[in-house]
Amino acid sequence: MRKPPRRKDAPIVNKRLLYRVMFSASIIVIETLFIYIYALSDDRMSRREQTMVSIRPSGGHSVLL
Repeated sequence: MRKPPRRKDAPIVNKRLLYRVMFSASIIVIETLFIYIYALSDDRMSRREQTMVSIRPSGGHSVLL
């Protein structure tokens, strides 16, 4: 509230915001893949690992749950 309002023609999504969103998203994806690979590294299949499955929706694309 200390800053004045943005100009009417100023973009809502600027480069700094886009960078911050992309950085946060990439950290989340990397950590998720690391945990997924780590959880599946042993030969046992636990209930937790069974929740990390690959499904194929009608579009044919794989989705990790």
